[in-house]
Amino acid sequence: MKKNHTGFVLGVTAVILCSGVYAQAADPVSVRRESGEITWVDLKDGRMQLRSDMLQDKGDILEYRITENDTRVTDPADQKMLTVADLWPGQQVKVDVIEGKEEMVVQKVMLTRNKEAAWQQAFGEVKTIDAAGTLVLEERAKSDMADSRTMSYFVFEPDKLVVMQSPSRQPVQLLVKPGDTVKVDFILKDRKQLAQYVTLYAPIVKGTTTTTVVTTTQ
Repeated sequence: MKKNHTGFVLGVTAVILCSGVYAQAADPVSVRRESGEITWVDLKDGRMQLRSDMLQDKGDILEYRITENDTRVTDPADQKMLTVADLWPGQQVKVDVIEGKEEMVVQKVMLTRNKEAAWQQAFGEVKTIDAAGTLVLEERAKSDMADSRTMSYFVFEPDKLVVMQSPSRQPVQLLVKPGDTVKVDFILKDRKQLAQYVTLYAPIVKGTTTTTVVTTTQ
């Protein structure tokens, strides 16, 4: 019995020593903080581009690696835990990038708020749009009683308006025309609704009724 007890103690000691060696071998992860505006997100390839507002990289487009499992996304203002699927061009963010890797892997993304301009969204059907920079949207909102429709008026800068095709988050060159179903991301500026991002949705396919006529011959 004494011999078995001694073997058990030695075995436990060996496990503790091995655990200690493993713990010492794991170095803490070193990260650096970057900030700027997201210009491009590709969830399929796990890529994100950021227009940096840091002093040393101001205005540069930096590319990062993001993954659903390794990249945490938070919104400190709303105290929400989000995912990489909640990232899209135009958002102001701060990112923690893991140092020492060839690819700039993002460990954490924190959404920040623009104090001067709060982002808002509108959904509906485009009624009119012109190259001068005006857009009229028929917004639709469902209630318990009935559908309500209101006309919303937007201005935009033609050379700066970003158009995206849902569900992709990558900006593309698309022609927006009356009748399109869209989401407009805008801010209030000089008492006007300034549209900066338009997401184009696939048209709603309405069902059709087919009547079959059967004739007989005698």
